[in-house]
Amino acid sequence: MTASGRIEARSGGKSVPRCDATPEGRRKTRRYPTEAGVTYKVIEGQGKGVLAGIGQSVNLSAGGLLFDSDAELPVGSTVEVSVAWPARLNDTIWLKLWLVGHIVRSQGTRTAVRTTRHEFRTRSSVATMRACGSEYVG
Repeated sequence: MTASGRIEARSGGKSVPRCDATPEGRRKTRRYPTEAGVTYKVIEGQGKGVLAGIGQSVNLSAGGLLFDSDAELPVGSTVEVSVAWPARLNDTIWLKLWLVGHIVRSQGTRTAVRTTRHEFRTRSSVATMRACGSEYVG
């Protein structure tokens, strides 16, 4: 390892950089910074919700999600999360990214989830208004 934290291999007397020795360099998938509204439900047993709340996404990758919530969530639990997606289907219908995963890290109100299943779904008009910060009167 070099002073810069990179691991090098020797090939014919030449040093060839292999990978970063930092956690960021070891990630399997790229993380994308996001700032979208999140709703979550920690589930137990047969899909029964035991804890639910709202939050804000921090970053997203093909393998997981990092978000801030209104409570510290229990590591090891299964969680269902909906992320307000910024793009619209056919420029008219709001979408949400729905995912299920396991909480792998929780530090204060920041939670990391490893995704096991995901899909895009359409958002209801009420959910759309809440995600945009509007209050529903009806």
